[in-house]
Amino acid sequence: MRSLLSRFRASDLLADGRFSAALFLCVLALPLLSADALAETIDTKQNSSVSKPMVLTPSFGSTGGGQPMFVEVEEPAVRKGKSSIACRFASAPTFYGHYDKTSGHYICRVPPHPRPEPVDVTIFINGQTFKIPEPYVYTTHGKYDSPVTRIHVPRLQDRVKWVREQLPDKVKLCAVLKNGNPPGWLGKAMSAAAKVDYFCVPRVQDGIALRLAGVKAPIIVMYLTDASYVPQLLHYELQPAAYSLSWVKQVNRVLERVGGRLDVHLWIDTGMSREGVLPDEALPIARAIHNSSTLHLQGISTHFCCINEDDLVALKDNDLKNETVLQKQRFDQVVKQIRAEGIGGDALLHASSSDGLRFGLTPVYYDMVRVGTMLFENPEPEARNYIWKTRILQLKTMPKGWCVNYGCDDRWDEENQVGLVGHIPDDEVEYYIRGQKVEKIVDHETVIVLDLSEFSDVSVGEEVTMVFKGDSSVLDTSYSAPITLLDRIRD
Repeated sequence: MRSLLSRFRASDLLADGRFSAALFLCVLALPLLSADALAETIDTKQNSSVSKPMVLTPSFGSTGGGQPMFVEVEEPAVRKGKSSIACRFASAPTFYGHYDKTSGHYICRVPPHPRPEPVDVTIFINGQTFKIPEPYVYTTHGKYDSPVTRIHVPRLQDRVKWVREQLPDKVKLCAVLKNGNPPGWLGKAMSAAAKVDYFCVPRVQDGIALRLAGVKAPIIVMYLTDASYVPQLLHYELQPAAYSLSWVKQVNRVLERVGGRLDVHLWIDTGMSREGVLPDEALPIARAIHNSSTLHLQGISTHFCCINEDDLVALKDNDLKNETVLQKQRFDQVVKQIRAEGIGGDALLHASSSDGLRFGLTPVYYDMVRVGTMLFENPEPEARNYIWKTRILQLKTMPKGWCVNYGCDDRWDEENQVGLVGHIPDDEVEYYIRGQKVEKIVDHETVIVLDLSEFSDVSVGEEVTMVFKGDSSVLDTSYSAPITLLDRIRD
């Protein structure tokens, strides 16, 4: 039964909505104890005063649970491995651990948890209770040798409120969760902060995550969604993009067999050469959707390629040499053709993104603005929405003339102290020690070499802070380190 727990992953559970059942099964796979039973079943005759937990490793892991947590226990050598141990994570059931002779540690299996967040841990040894001062941190999936990124939820919510305030009252806000992870909990936090009328996600799985997190707003699945996803689209009330006549016909066939009705968005490629149909293909697809008893044209949209601060003047002058003006004209013509046939009169028009709002390009706001990057930005460095830290793992002094990196294109001009950190899966970050920026010499992701020539007293274990360049955030990148959510900063 113990092996059952290790096979569960949070992504698998969320994908099919069986989290509660799976959590129940996982918990059953562990030897459970009630709080009262602990006092009765643990051998209190052992000398508990000399056995206590010292270190828990690792201190973080996936919400799916199942991974072993190694507990170092201080105890006399003659009694090593003979203590009774049990563990409790937050309010989850308490369960027995066991001694692992190979590692010299006791092991508790980490139970699943529904949210990536820090939780309190309690260890019971020989009938005595030990509340661990540092929390165990549940995270999203990522490269688990990478340091955990902690997301400051209240600061993210403040930013969402601010963005909402920049839009006119009649213009809807669509929050784009294209890179941010985890989408479900980010969406829930945003919905609690301000009126988010729609969400846009790139994948069906992201839309499902939003629904399972309790998000009620309409959700658009951008880009290309295969017709085989119709059952999920119906069940979770997701709105896909219609991108070809063939796709419309395939979806229609499925819907006619099983019943149901889908809201879809017709995406027009007006000059970006990415998602969407070309302008002269749009009307036949709009007709096919309109004539279908199972599809409804919920929106018509496009994506601008080159928005910049000069566009507002060009839009007012209708300067067709400007790419944004040209794309807008193509989009408006398509919408006019479609509506001239009595189609899509109630369809939402949406085209602009973060930069359109940033530069106040009101002529392209239409009915709704899709905002992604702007929701996650950090205009105030002292109030970033994330905390990302690691530690120096190795120090060494490089000899004069020693090669630097592959190819030996550079050499050290003189002796130089360097510090090594590891497993930082993004090269767009800057490194700081004690608030001072440190130059990065080599970045191979698994090993990063930092120039410590300005720090004569740095030691192994010194804290290093990683910061994304400018006002960017980890929430708007596709990097793959584990993430946890903080409702408040822990000291």
